Amino acid sequence: MGDVILRRAVASDASALTALGQRTFTHTFGHTYRPEDLAAFLAESYSLAWHAALLADPLRVTWVAEAGDGLAGFGIAGPCKLPVVPLEPAAGEIQRLYLRDDWQGQGVGTRLLERLLADLAARGHAPVYVGVWAENRGAQRLYARHGFARVGEYFFPVGEHRDHEFIL
Repeated sequence: MGDVILRRAVASDASALTALGQRTFTHTFGHTYRPEDLAAFLAESYSLAWHAALLADPLRVTWVAEAGDGLAGFGIAGPCKLPVVPLEPAAGEIQRLYLRDDWQGQGVGTRLLERLLADLAARGHAPVYVGVWAENRGAQRLYARHGFARVGEYFFPVGEHRDHEFIL
């Protein structure tokens, strides 16, 4: 498939991140939602305006995996927003980590995760949390290989639907 280069996302990546975010979220989870719930969620959480604001946020970092045919994946990290009690003041969070399906299983997700973890450590974030859908066994295995363990759970809204999520 070729090589992938990891780099910090820049403002001009907002459109590509929007398209990739909508594609990967829909491919991974779309079958679990009513069409109106999925559409409402994508319009709010994977819009061009959302990504533009994300890339301008100095507290969060976005890394992309760039392949010859465009973005293969991306990851977002920053201060923890998960419902962790008690939440440590310096806690960080892997907020999103997605790959196109044709790039999964090739180590790109691991590279992105390790880059995000290094970035969070350099910014003084500790500990680091991640929210993972309770049914996403592959992601749970990836995070377990990097020392994450389940410490809680919550319900993540997607439109009117609520996903059962684990906090690792």
